[in-house]
Amino acid sequence: WKMLESAFSVMEEDFQRFDVSGDGVIDYAELTNGVPQHHGLDKLDILARLEYKFNKVDTDGSKSVNFFEFCYLALMMTQDGSYVDLVGHTTGGALVYKACLSLTSRFRQVDEQRIQKLDLGRLEHYCKIQFKAVPEQLS
Repeated sequence: WKMLESAFSVMEEDFQRFDVSGDGVIDYAELTNGVPQHHGLDKLDILARLEYKFNKVDTDGSKSVNFFEFCYLALMMTQDGSYVDLVGHTTGGALVYKACLSLTSRFRQVDEQRIQKLDLGRLEHYCKIQFKAVPEQLS
């Protein structure tokens, strides 16, 4: 649990760094401005993955991501690359990467049907198994 708390703190700092306008959301332009400067195919690969995943996590279609969507984006970027591909220099990239991998492997243990989606019921079940409690915000 402590590792997850620490990882969330790192992601909060990184989110605030990207949220240049201070409105509590990051639009695609703010996000790509903060992506590390790579050259050639590396940059194209990162931007292509980022655009695809940004559109997937933008669940409300607002063309921007709030903090929770940003966390989902971080998880998705970690699955086929690195958190650092998303945020560049960060104080805890390795910690976020480890936490995302841990969450993914634990989720796979409770996703017996291989649906690979978390609805509220599955999320509550996951929290009960992994943390022995369901956060107030979910109930």
